[in-house]
Amino acid sequence: MATDAPPPPAPVAKRARKELLNAPGAFRMDLRAGCLCCGSSWCAEPGSTTAGPSESSRCRAEVLALRDRLVSDRRHFHQHPEVAFQEHATAAFCATRLKELGFQVTESVAPGTAIVAVLKGEAGAGPCLALRADMDALPIQEEPAEGEAPLPFASQNRGVMHACGHDAHMAIMLCVAEIISSDKFKSRIRGTIKIIFQPAEENGNAEHPNGGAWDMVHTAKVLDDVDAIYGCHVWTFAPVGVVGVSSGCVMAACDSVIIDIEGRGGHGAAPQGTVDAVLVMGHLITALHSIVSRNQDPSQAAVLTIGSAEAGEAPNVIAARGKLKATVRCLNSATQAIMKRRVHEVCEGIASTFGAKILVDYVHEAPNVINDSEAAEAVKNAA
Repeated sequence: MATDAPPPPAPVAKRARKELLNAPGAFRMDLRAGCLCCGSSWCAEPGSTTAGPSESSRCRAEVLALRDRLVSDRRHFHQHPEVAFQEHATAAFCATRLKELGFQVTESVAPGTAIVAVLKGEAGAGPCLALRADMDALPIQEEPAEGEAPLPFASQNRGVMHACGHDAHMAIMLCVAEIISSDKFKSRIRGTIKIIFQPAEENGNAEHPNGGAWDMVHTAKVLDDVDAIYGCHVWTFAPVGVVGVSSGCVMAACDSVIIDIEGRGGHGAAPQGTVDAVLVMGHLITALHSIVSRNQDPSQAAVLTIGSAEAGEAPNVIAARGKLKATVRCLNSATQAIMKRRVHEVCEGIASTFGAKILVDYVHEAPNVINDSEAAEAVKNAA
């Protein structure tokens, strides 16, 4: 991955998308800089929210001057995605740019590919504010939409794609870094700005089960001297030019669940004496999905999604083993405790009913995102 991003391609026509014009917790922000996805000015789609000349003129000149670089960086990241804990070229690209801008850059921060860049203000002592962006992509094969040609900046890494917007997050962060490191802004900063590029936001692994943030906070201790930290996430359901911000809990805690089913295989024509892992799995899927609707308080949001089910290899063989992989999301610890308890109880009940052995690996991966009220208000006021 070269450190010099290619120039942005010509604007790409975008298909229409449904927009939530009244996104919960959202307010309108006039500082609009165009669409990161296609590079066009405001993506003039039928029915979309667009900005006229008077609105776009309110955007800071420093931001407008970096528009082409912002789009180019985002497309560069999109073309060269890297999965969690493997963001080596991505980190090198970001580190090189930050060094060019005069930041004090520390590379290979725990869990290994993280970056911390520090900028000292010239207006005297003050707080340390952190800005955070995530770097990892997802193990997904990028495919063009039906009837459309591949994007000119589509992923060049087979089986890996920036499908969650982290390419945009990094491009935005580098744009912010360039603006605040300029003489005009640096001379007005009291205190320190710490820019954090975090790996492994999407998932952990055997060595780092809680993902990249945990190691950065608890091993590298990158937040020990930080007074407040800010981050953002693109959201395709919100109209262009709208920023959603809220105090309190804004993102759910994330738990992963892996369920291994051990039955007793046999011939499909002689089911007696077998314990059919597929049958067990079917009942288990139905019962697990009833936890939210029948065990949780309807006013307390929770989600259980089974995203993977594996069992059997032949149509005439009763499977001896099966595996389910699920994610659980909760907005508070009480709901999270109920979900964990009921998942175990349901698995024990189904195992007893069918004479199977069911092993549950329930891992708390990430806690809730809880926004500080003063920090959230500062974002609204700044906009």
